[in-house]
This record gives sequence, structure tokens and C-alpha cells, in this order.
Amino acid sequence: GVVVVVVVQRATRPVRQLSAELQARPEGDLTPLSAVNAPRELLPLVEATNGVMARLDHLLAHQKRFVRDASHQLRTPLAVLKTQVQSALRGDAEPQQALQEIGQTVDRATLLANQMLALAKVEQLRQQQDSGVLDLVEAVLEPAGHGVLAEREPFR
Repeated sequence: GVVVVVVVQRATRPVRQLSAELQARPEGDLTPLSAVNAPRELLPLVEATNGVMARLDHLLAHQKRFVRDASHQLRTPLAVLKTQVQSALRGDAEPQQALQEIGQTVDRATLLANQMLALAKVEQLRQQQDSGVLDLVEAVLEPAGHGVLAEREPFR
């Protein structure tokens, strides 16, 4: 029994070392695992793990770019909206006119946000390798809050 335990411990040592290496990594560390000391049997696992981490790193970079771009794009309509509200509060414009301008700015900001969400959805679907056929109309309309798309007319 002791011999079996020793053999099993020795045989599983590389797997435990690989597991310890992964657990010891700081959060967000997606650098490839080193396969220098890995046994031949573990190389496919190390390579697959490195592939997953590379794809995840790419997706996270894309998400960071999207958030950065979205915040930049929304900053302008929000600044305009703030200026319009301040102007209305000071009485620089008639209340009805001020409300119409504010409504138009909100509509433009909403359209911009919906376009950015649609772009993100299309990009997400594009990056899914096994996604099959993409219903572009549904991908674009879903973030805009159009809900059920069964009643839509065919795309021409």
C-alpha cells in the first residue's frame, strides 16, 4: 500500500505543481504558463490553458477599449445636457424650448448608447467561433430595447 501511495504521489507531482502555479498567480495574470519542466503528458493541457488565457486576454482588451470609447462618446451629450439644464434653470430660454432641447439631447444620447450596445453585441457574436449564422437585425435591435422581434418585417 505504501508503495502505491508513493508511486501515485510521484506521478501526480507535476499536476499538483501546475495547479499550485496557477493558484499562486495574481488576479488578472494571463501570461502563458511555462512548459519547460512539464512532462510530455501535460503539454497538451498547458498549451490548451495558454490558448484559453490568450483568448481571454484578447476579449478583456476588447472590453476595455469598448468601455473607454463608450465613456468618451457619451461624455459630449452629457455635457451638452448639463449645459442645457443650467441654462434652463437660469431662465436663459423659455421653459418649453429648453425642455424640447433637453429632450432632443436625451434622444441623441439614447440613440448613441443603443448604437454602441449594438456594436458590442455584433462584435461579441463575431468573436464566437461556433456562433453559426448571425441574425444581424436581431443583434442590432436587441440592445435598443425593441423586445420581441417575431413581428418584424423581413430584412430587405
